[in-house]
Amino acid sequence: MDYKINRLLYFIAFKAVGIPVKLRLNLETAENAAFFGGPAVILANHESNVDWMVTAYLLKNKKVRFVVGRYHFRKPLTNMLFLMLGCIPKEQFHSDPQAIKMIMKAIKEKNTVVLFPSGQSSYSGESTYIVYETAKLLKRLAVPVYYVRIDGTHLAFPKWDMRKIRKHKISATFNSLFCPEELSASDEPEIYEKICEALYFDDYELQRKQMIAAGVRTVTGLDSILYMCPICKTEFMTNADENMLSCKNCGLVVCMDTYGFLSSENPDFNFDTPTKWYRWQFCETVRQCEGRSGCVFETGSKLEILNIKGKIIESHEGRLSFDAGLLVFSKPESDMPIFSRDVNKNPVLFQHESTDYFELPDRDRIYRFIPAPKGAASKFVILKELQYYNEKRDSTGDPVVKKVFDKLINK
Repeated sequence: MDYKINRLLYFIAFKAVGIPVKLRLNLETAENAAFFGGPAVILANHESNVDWMVTAYLLKNKKVRFVVGRYHFRKPLTNMLFLMLGCIPKEQFHSDPQAIKMIMKAIKEKNTVVLFPSGQSSYSGESTYIVYETAKLLKRLAVPVYYVRIDGTHLAFPKWDMRKIRKHKISATFNSLFCPEELSASDEPEIYEKICEALYFDDYELQRKQMIAAGVRTVTGLDSILYMCPICKTEFMTNADENMLSCKNCGLVVCMDTYGFLSSENPDFNFDTPTKWYRWQFCETVRQCEGRSGCVFETGSKLEILNIKGKIIESHEGRLSFDAGLLVFSKPESDMPIFSRDVNKNPVLFQHESTDYFELPDRDRIYRFIPAPKGAASKFVILKELQYYNEKRDSTGDPVVKKVFDKLINK
């Protein structure tokens, strides 16, 4: 359902956004392009779960409609609130014709639509995959495209530890990306490549230049993302405690300093940022899958089945496996799996807003998988990511698209 925007509520809400931005975020903003209102599209990179606040604050004098993950609409109160604010619900990493229709309707009504084309925030401080269909949508809409470039929010509010906002410098700039004539003259791969270049970020490389101290930086929760030890290559044996990350198998100890960089007394440890460790972990997973028909992983897991309002209606304990794109959850005492789906084509990636679980929506139900041990959810996410990248790279005939996916696979 598409509600008419409540202007008073919109004004109050976007004024209210400024309070936490001013109190908790050390934000610098700049506008490097003239903006004359809709119809238009604004793209923004997605470092953390406070990016929408930063974007809204930067665009505070502009009436915009945010495209928001559909899971935020599950509860009746937030569903009504977001719709009255003009937000457009979109299912993450799924083909969503209803969302596309609402975006096109908003543009036709001369609105400005804000998109986060990566779909979810970064795990490691570096850009995640930007959905390729964004380029198709922009070419189809044929309106001016701008982008908001955000830096610093991952270090201020990392996905693996969202207990509080950390002190860190944040910057946000507003720039022009495409005019309608440029979209018309460019093909989709060229548009996609330019989007990726404009929105790419690596918070730790920027921090290397700025070197902003922030008291004690803890690594609590980082073991849910960095689950593979870079020394012994054992999985799910890393343990995070305060500012120290250790391996329970080989005894590796890694500390995070006040600037957010990693160090160890072990001479074989070579990663001074979580980003580099995560890239290595991804590449090791690529190597694990080489020579196989598919990437195979199986572990114990809990399955929660939710209705569209987010209420748990069933809960099961069993085994979860991923094999060549087939995701299966079964109980030892049952001959038939409770859940079995070929996820090669849809979704593009798994919804992974929490580091402890991932979700798959299915009509009027949401399947939430909570695999054990800690870090297993991240491995399932990486395997699905790798499977999709390989499929997309091998099926394309365009060298520009192939180059993009080659780069993603060989991080």
